[in-house]
Amino acid sequence: MAAFAAALAGAAHAQQAARISTPATGSVFHTIGVAISDMARKHANINSTVQPGGGSAAAMNGIAAKRFEFALSSAYIAATAYQGGGRFKKPIAVRLIMQGQPSYRGMMVNKDANIRSFKDLIGATIAADRPALPDLNLVFRAMAKVYGVPMDKFKVIRTTTLSEQEAAVRSGSAKAAVFGFGARAATIARVLGTGAVVPFYMSESERDRLLGHLPKAMHWGKVPAGVWPEQTEDWHLVAMNALFVARGDVPAETVYQFVKAVLDHTDEFKTYHAAARAWTVKHSLDDVPLPFHEGAIRYYKEKGAWNSTLDAEQKGLLAGK
Repeated sequence: MAAFAAALAGAAHAQQAARISTPATGSVFHTIGVAISDMARKHANINSTVQPGGGSAAAMNGIAAKRFEFALSSAYIAATAYQGGGRFKKPIAVRLIMQGQPSYRGMMVNKDANIRSFKDLIGATIAADRPALPDLNLVFRAMAKVYGVPMDKFKVIRTTTLSEQEAAVRSGSAKAAVFGFGARAATIARVLGTGAVVPFYMSESERDRLLGHLPKAMHWGKVPAGVWPEQTEDWHLVAMNALFVARGDVPAETVYQFVKAVLDHTDEFKTYHAAARAWTVKHSLDDVPLPFHEGAIRYYKEKGAWNSTLDAEQKGLLAGK
């Protein structure tokens, strides 16, 4: 009888299905989403569909509308959605499962504009407003505070894609733009490889002051000198982790199986993309921006990685602290 019950449970498990929202096809986030889906199918017998869409904010709205069970999101957007801040009119019941590679936020300037300091941008047009990446504008506003320049001294223009930002800075119609990008991103190699655009360098101390004006979901980042063309110095940046998140009402067992499928097989996971190296137990538990799903907590406890500090953080995040 027990064997029959176990067989029934196994059959039910085999029928599980899930929908995973990711940014556009071709993005690192989408590749990681496909990898997670493959790992869950192979190691947990969970069928899932990966649905590329309009970015992290669209994914959070899809979670709220129950169009998706899971999503890849930037830490800032997921944390803002959980809190019901920014563009989100009310809190969304989203929970953390795992954390992965950082994505960066940094400013680049037109090389011929001869921008030597932030104050050289006074009166300039800046491409720092993209609806899909609201944190770009947040970062620029924080930079203005750090350097003591009122926002009304700039003309901030809206673009919808990285290509539009690039075109504006290359042509000089905008003297600067705040970009979002991943480590060693080919798109940034292309932008800087034109020779018309160069990084705007902040000192490490200026970057640390910048973080004081930004949400907890953002932390420090650095791209060592020489990673990209025209990048002659260490580039101190704002960073935020990629997150794999779930709706709060997704069954704990399903979430547990997803995280186990990936983090028990990290050597295999790394074969999908270089960025997958960042998806580890240790990294998932650092700089936590929103509460974990109970199914993920079960996994981290089994691994002996969950501790009293994380438990206190979890309670604080659930209480809105």
